[in-house]
Amino acid sequence: MPRSDLVKGYEYEKGRYVVIEDDDIKKVAPKTAKVMEILEFVETKDIDPVYLESSYYMAPEAGGEKAYALLFEALRKSGYSGVAKIAMHNREHIVILRPGDKGILLHTMYFTNEVRKVDEFRTDLDLVKEKELALATHLIDALAAKFEPEKYHDTYRDNLLAMIDKKIQGEKVVERPRRTSRR
Repeated sequence: MPRSDLVKGYEYEKGRYVVIEDDDIKKVAPKTAKVMEILEFVETKDIDPVYLESSYYMAPEAGGEKAYALLFEALRKSGYSGVAKIAMHNREHIVILRPGDKGILLHTMYFTNEVRKVDEFRTDLDLVKEKELALATHLIDALAAKFEPEKYHDTYRDNLLAMIDKKIQGEKVVERPRRTSRR
């Protein structure tokens, strides 16, 4: 089928569609398509990470370095994060602007209707016995470490790159022997 025969549409009922033209989409594009609008500032500690979707490093455009540095330092010292509205990929997003180590981080947010309600998630603490809790707490203490994300690797990606390298070198690719558990 030629690309010129394709149309965009929306199924509003089973088997019933409305055709949407590119001009229609341009007319309803969010106002924030060109600028970021800061809506409010909230305490960073109050932001539940369950709402954070994707993370990006934010950098100033030419001429915006001073305003960027001022916002970064104010966020860092205040303990607050910004809540803003932006448009990416023809869709409006609510984002969190929070200070990182060296600059501002931008996190796209899930809307509340996209996150499962907390009352659907329950934990019955009556099942926990005091001695079991003490043992579990001891295990956590024994394995406690500083968070260092560089320690963790995507072993599948590493194995895939090694396999590609072997193929490039003309070597035969064989399955790695599986580690057996000791008993």
